[in-house]
Amino acid sequence: MDALALNDAIIGFPDPASPFALDLGVPVTSYDSWERTPGPSAYLAEVDRLPKDRPSIVCLKGDIYCSVPNPRVDGKAYVAFLNDFIRQAKAMTCVILRPVPRTALDAAYRGEQTPCTVHPSELVAARKVILPIAVALVCSTQAFADKSVIADELHRLVSLWPDGNPPRAALKRVNELLMSA
Repeated sequence: MDALALNDAIIGFPDPASPFALDLGVPVTSYDSWERTPGPSAYLAEVDRLPKDRPSIVCLKGDIYCSVPNPRVDGKAYVAFLNDFIRQAKAMTCVILRPVPRTALDAAYRGEQTPCTVHPSELVAARKVILPIAVALVCSTQAFADKSVIADELHRLVSLWPDGNPPRAALKRVNELLMSA
């Protein structure tokens, strides 16, 4: 199958009126579409190691391109990325979290904007990267977030995309970040 542009099912998270949305493909259960006008996007791709001469987040024409450190390989860099990403996303009026192929991410670092289409075979891995980031973002906006609140938000997302259950290392880092706040 050819690469697919997503946009088929933009889901507001935690609710349809939320300033945050996910574009991760059509979920397996029913959902309400995002009620907001699509705004800037945060394109995310996991990298094993971020080169020292590169920031983890690059702004390009209103969108942000993010190199997400692998939480199993570099937990400290992952938590630092989460802090930077949350600060940047909260500063935006609204933002759609989307997967991006690494080739488009590399192009963004060169100042080039390329089509951000994802091959269906890469979608499951992308969900596993983006879902814990979405949980961290939403829980960071709540007045109170303990492990049960974090788990509830995660379960809500995993019920939409069961194949996107994130790795334990990412969830551990999300808990670490949110519980230390």
